[in-house]
This record gives sequence, structure tokens and C-alpha cells, in this order.
Amino acid sequence: MKHSLDAAEDQLRRLHKELEAALHDFSEQQGKGMAPGEMDLYYRFLKQQYDRLEERRTAVQRLTDQCDRKRQDLLEATREKKVVEKIESDRKEAYLKDLRKKEQNLLDELGGRPKRKSP
Repeated sequence: MKHSLDAAEDQLRRLHKELEAALHDFSEQQGKGMAPGEMDLYYRFLKQQYDRLEERRTAVQRLTDQCDRKRQDLLEATREKKVVEKIESDRKEAYLKDLRKKEQNLLDELGGRPKRKSP
């Protein structure tokens, strides 16, 4: 997703530069004097470039929103994983503590019995 966003941003920058160059060229040509037909062609070209630029901006914003949602999902999953790991660790620790207590009780019980005499 991040690669798609980077590619879309690169394309947006390229389109922006192309539009700026076309506007600069139009300005220069207009200063030299243009026929109405040429002005119409420039206008249509500039409008098309501007529309493409706006479409790309929308796509970049959509990809940015998707990346943000994915990032939030990843953060949430990481938090949940840490909680699960903590619960598992606590359960394991409680189990081992209980096991040690039972073992100690068994040893205490065995230690408190009188020894049998061998026959």
C-alpha cells in the first residue's frame, strides 16, 4: 500500500510540473500573440491536465486514508498481541507458582512422615 502511495505521489508531482510548464508556455505564447484557435487548444489541454491532476490528488488522498487505516489496524493488532502475550505470561506464571506450591506441599508431607523401617 505504501509503495502504491509513493508511486501516486510521484505521479502527482510529475503532473503538477507538467501543468506548470504548460501554463508557463501558454503565458509566453500569449505574450507573443496567439490565434483564437490556438488559445482554445491550450485551454482544452490545460483543462485536461488540471482534471488529471485533480483525479490524481483524489487518488493520493484515498491511498493516504487507506494507509492511515492500515497503520491504525496494525497498531491495534500490536496492542492486542501484547495483551494476549501478557495474559499468557501471567497464566504461565500462575501455573508454575501453583505447581511449585503443590510440589512443596508434597515434599513437606513426605518430609513429615516417619521413615519406614526396612523388613
